[in-house]
Amino acid sequence: MAVYYVIGITVPDLADQEIWKVPVLDLNNAGIQVHSEKVHDGVLLLECSTEDHNETHLLGALQSIPAVSDVEIYVSAPCRIPIKKWELASLDLGAAGQELFAETGLGIYRRGISKEQLIALEEICNSRIADAHSRLQSHHDIDVGSQQFAFKELGSRGKQRFDLILPENNAAIGQVVQSGPWVPLIRKVLNLTDTATPLPCLVSVVYSLPGADIQSWHADGPPSRPPSRPYAVCVFLPLIDLTCETGFTQFWPGSHKDAGLLGFGPAAEVCGATVDGMVSKGDAVIYDYGLLHRGMGNTSNLRRPVVQMVYHVPGWQDRKNYGRESLFS
Repeated sequence: MAVYYVIGITVPDLADQEIWKVPVLDLNNAGIQVHSEKVHDGVLLLECSTEDHNETHLLGALQSIPAVSDVEIYVSAPCRIPIKKWELASLDLGAAGQELFAETGLGIYRRGISKEQLIALEEICNSRIADAHSRLQSHHDIDVGSQQFAFKELGSRGKQRFDLILPENNAAIGQVVQSGPWVPLIRKVLNLTDTATPLPCLVSVVYSLPGADIQSWHADGPPSRPPSRPYAVCVFLPLIDLTCETGFTQFWPGSHKDAGLLGFGPAAEVCGATVDGMVSKGDAVIYDYGLLHRGMGNTSNLRRPVVQMVYHVPGWQDRKNYGRESLFS
């Protein structure tokens, strides 16, 4: 079984070098398969794999290239390690569509809904959040904001971070869910192309209060099998402009294709492969349910509310993020 690596290679005057054109070493003959490469922070990153699991041999082969001054293993994993750097602007699904989403598991739609729809969602979310926290006051055993808890409609997601399911059968919510500009793509991706049948969707508001911490890297669920046929796709719709202070969601494009990457989220930072979902109010971020991501901290004095729409194939249920006891009954 192959082992995959990201190798950091230091090359003096990197911009002037064309080291892979130097015919001193055939990496394939050395048992090293090169998958991708890029420059990050002045270091050449090489994504490669080898079958013999001999790291000494791997490093020695690369160090033997005359132009190389230093070689370091950044990451090793049981599967491909996506290192490509994507800019947020290049992930506009309004122009690219299904092929880009299959590759990255991520995309955006600018100005996803109208001003009137945004106002309606804000009113619904503000009312629902106020009601939920009023009811939480009767649960004296819960230290809200610090303690983990899970109700049927509301779950904590870390310090000062919450996920609250929105009312079903609300006309304003239904209009956004079933007619947003991302819906045609989601129908194709989930193979639910009968437009006469409403898309199954779980809708909630995910909100981080001032003082919310950075989340650890995680996926909302396991990768799909095959990756080209997801069982669930999530749409984030922020109700405020996202900034460094309010926080945002950081993603690792391409990390949705193999369960072997679960637990390897920090590698995205090391390899410079993250995308900051720092979008404006009303923009939509769409991602595969198995994509690795993390919510950033909130250092502002604002609540950061994001409407979350989880579209899914019929019969799928979220079995880990919510509890059984109702907060509202």
